[in-house]
Amino acid sequence: MLLGINDGHDAGVAIITRDGEIVFAANEERYSGVKQQWGFPHLSLAQAIDHLGLQPEDVTDIAFGFRGLVETQSTSQLESEEVGLTRRLFTWATAVAGPLMDSKGATAAIRTLASMSRKNQNEIRQALAKHGLTAPRRFIDHHTAHAASAYYTSGFNDACVVTIDAGGDGLSGSLWHGKDGQLRPLESLPRIHSLGDFWLAVTLLCGFNPDRHGGKVTGLAAYTKCPEALEALRGLYQTVPGKFAIRNVHYLFWKRLLERMKKVLAPFSREQIAYGAQRLLEEMVMHLVNVGLKQTGARHVAVAGGVFANVRVNMDIALHHDVDDFFVHPHMGDGGTAAGAALYVAADRYGIQPRAMTHAFLGTEAGTDLGREVPDGIAQFAGDMDFLARKTAELIADNKVIGILRGRMEYGPRALTNRTILYHPFDDTIMDWLNERLARTEFMPFAPVVAEENAHRYFEQWSRGALASRFMTVCLPVTDLACQQAPAIVHKDGTARPQFVDRRETRFCHTVLQHFEQITGVAILINTSFNRHEQPIIASALQGLEELERGVVDALVLEDRILVRK
Repeated sequence: MLLGINDGHDAGVAIITRDGEIVFAANEERYSGVKQQWGFPHLSLAQAIDHLGLQPEDVTDIAFGFRGLVETQSTSQLESEEVGLTRRLFTWATAVAGPLMDSKGATAAIRTLASMSRKNQNEIRQALAKHGLTAPRRFIDHHTAHAASAYYTSGFNDACVVTIDAGGDGLSGSLWHGKDGQLRPLESLPRIHSLGDFWLAVTLLCGFNPDRHGGKVTGLAAYTKCPEALEALRGLYQTVPGKFAIRNVHYLFWKRLLERMKKVLAPFSREQIAYGAQRLLEEMVMHLVNVGLKQTGARHVAVAGGVFANVRVNMDIALHHDVDDFFVHPHMGDGGTAAGAALYVAADRYGIQPRAMTHAFLGTEAGTDLGREVPDGIAQFAGDMDFLARKTAELIADNKVIGILRGRMEYGPRALTNRTILYHPFDDTIMDWLNERLARTEFMPFAPVVAEENAHRYFEQWSRGALASRFMTVCLPVTDLACQQAPAIVHKDGTARPQFVDRRETRFCHTVLQHFEQITGVAILINTSFNRHEQPIIASALQGLEELERGVVDALVLEDRILVRK
């Protein structure tokens, strides 16, 4: 077995076999209760070892998804003067000689400095020793880990592989050609031209937490068209014709970038800023993808990195006329580099080939141990899977909000029906009242879930996004029937972010959808993550019971039973 570790932003672990199958993957936040937990992932590593029944000697290789130190523990430092020495030096260097940062020599020097600032080896050895692990360790370049996570889980033999994020190991993006099981590096984006930093700054200017709420900007972008805001931002970031390159025009970094953005965007509302930023991000990413398609000659695209959490950007790629199929690694952010690092080592040492990732149920089960008695005000029903699915569909048709805690936990940021809240799609006021229950503020409707065989009824060009839609990583245009039958899932721009499910991998939800269609004639439901604002998706049976008692959900499917508030 190979162990992958991310001990930075969104810490977590992945366990893979020598032939490249991911058998466990989870992130620390689910067990610590701290959103995007930092530091060594002791809890998720212990869960992996226990779940798989591993002995220390079973782990033959350990891989980390960074070569050097993670830059910072909070992008809130965009506003702060209290930044580390590396950031102060880099900010000074870009201010004095910004254009020089484009040179290959400067990029190589920055990457060398990053690798020299590697984490304390004694601390890592001690952390691993707590779990009895002594296997050889490898530190994989951050964007190499992202690229491996995308390519080796896509199932594509020949693929254009693109990574884009805020930054890691001195880069903010990369282009690769994946073919016949080999990843060949082609191009890279210097750290100074980071599209991730661009999006973090925009998110902060729109009044949201840049660490976690970039998706709110994407939702807000559909409310007010403003070409003027787009033109203003084009004065700060531009594409470079014919090259895999973006120009941060004034070579502004962190706080200096934020200050310039504030000045340039002062005349505009946050809705207008969101519109301009989203359109510009789409333009810049599509420019990079187009260059990648030409350089590789591939017609399949696989991507990873935090920028690809943007589902509208992903829709542009999926529907591109030169793209036959498109895949986003289900955990596209730094939390996915644990799997990516392990996959890269497996490819290097054992010659693995890409294998299609058909599901993300790779964590631990919720279990049924509540730790206390179920209160008198809650009824309990037990039965087989079909009984529970039928009962769930009946309750949803009766306007009940249902929490699902069943099977293995999903890997990545999306709820994919095992740690999910389900509801019917008829009530277009749900954004108000259910978000209030969950203490959330959102600008995009709740996502829908639909059986893959019915996707054509509700989504245009559904097959172009079928693979990515297994993991809710892409938007698609909706049909007229979706607008009629499921108004609650349709965004102002005529899109929705669906999850397509099949009977084999997601049997319970697939069966719920079948029963719901028999009752109502509608074959689509709302699916949102089972968590409150600023909290991770829940992991335990007790957490589910507590949310039921608070009235966040009206009923809870817990493994082989269903609990219903009377």
